[in-house]
Amino acid sequence: MGQGKGCRGWSPMRLRGMARMEIVAESNDPVRLSFLLVLLRDAGLEPILYDSNMAATLWGAVRQRIAVTADQARQARRVLREAGEACQD
Repeated sequence: MGQGKGCRGWSPMRLRGMARMEIVAESNDPVRLSFLLVLLRDAGLEPILYDSNMAATLWGAVRQRIAVTADQARQARRVLREAGEACQD
């Protein structure tokens, strides 16, 4: 390890460009997750699905999370609420 680096390829300079993410939905139902991702993408948002590898490894025991950047979170929650999908599961 070099000085100022916690692991290979990491540096504080790279973190400055990263956006803060907010979780807007979570579920262990793959059909619902797919639907929610489509809703958010159709609204012009850029959702990211977290924990899909863990969910596959543990046969759905881990809930997957959908996140968007902090500046898109309000719009994402509105889209999900209007579709009747807010705060479920």
